[in-house]
Parts: sequence; structure tokens; C-alpha cells
Amino acid sequence: MAGAVNRFLLPISTALSAGGSIMQGKAASKAKQHEAKQLERKGKSALARGTREAHEERRQGAILESDARAAMAASGGVTTDAAATEQLGKIKEVADYNSMSALYESETEDQGLRTKARARRFEGKTAKKAGKTKALSTVLKDAPDIYEAWKGGSA
Repeated sequence: MAGAVNRFLLPISTALSAGGSIMQGKAASKAKQHEAKQLERKGKSALARGTREAHEERRQGAILESDARAAMAASGGVTTDAAATEQLGKIKEVADYNSMSALYESETEDQGLRTKARARRFEGKTAKKAGKTKALSTVLKDAPDIYEAWKGGSA
């Protein structure tokens, strides 16, 4: 009686174990794909933030340049002489630098997040393959026992 029960339960147990391994691999893959999408969204958000910061830096630079021109004119100075032009140029240079720096930082953050997203996708594919490999291993490991149970049961 125990042999007959074993003959039916062993293949079922093996199938369930193999199926569970495949499902576990698929679930891990799906989780990694979701994580990758989140990282890409963060990257897009970083780019948008960087663009806003760059625009704000340019705007602040324009305000500062305008205020400097107004202060020069109010003090009776000329805003077109060499010294004034040099100072206004420095203000614009700093504003441009700050603007480009904000863009660079956001692009660098985006690239880092996209790289992480690619890594997560790869991890997901690897987990899915590992689940299939584990399922195959389970079937191959139990195959001799299943064979013996069926061979012994039919004799």
C-alpha cells in the first residue's frame, strides 16, 4: 500500500516543487521589472528637476544682472564701460555655470538610475532562469525515485 501511495505522491510532489520554483522565479523577475520601472521614473524626475533648477539659475542670474545694471546707473556710472561690462559678464558666467551644473547633476543622476534599472532587469531575467533551472534540477533529482516507484509498483 505504501508503494502505491508513493507511486502517486512522488510525481505530484515533484511537479508541485518544480512548479513552485518556476513561479518563484517569475515572481522575482516581475518584482525586479517593477523596481526597474521605478528607478527609470526617478531618473525622469531627476531630469525634470534639473531642468527646473537650470531655468531658475538662469532667471536668478538675469535678475542679478538687472539689479547690477540698475545699481550702476543709479550711482551715476555707465553700464557700458569696460569695468561694468566685465562685472556683468562675470554675473552671467556664474549664472550660466550654475545652470549647466544643475543640468549635469540631474543627467548624471538619471544615468546612474538607468544603469541600476538595467541591472534590476538583468537580475529579474537571471531569477527567472534560476527558477527554471531549479525546477529542472528537481525533476531530474526525483526522476530515478519516480521510475523505481512505478517500476516496483507494476511488477
